[in-house]
Amino acid sequence: MNPPIFTIMPKPTKWEILSIELRKIFEQLFLIFLVLKLTNLIDWSWWWVTAPLWIPALIAAFVLSMLIAKYIDNTKDKKDDSDPKCD
Repeated sequence: MNPPIFTIMPKPTKWEILSIELRKIFEQLFLIFLVLKLTNLIDWSWWWVTAPLWIPALIAAFVLSMLIAKYIDNTKDKKDDSDPKCD
């Protein structure tokens, strides 16, 4: 039997929709800055023109590192509580 041609995709969550919309906004902002820079209407550094691409990645990396640090701290606390202390 052949697999169905169309598959039903699950409905995206609110966070997935927000992520997609934010990505679209930053991509459009980058394109606007790029066009303005290439037409010499703004005299910004290329760092600022490309900022809509790398600042969200920087924020995501910071949040991820905070979550990892919190997870490590929580597992460390649980490990310390479970070990009996010998005097």
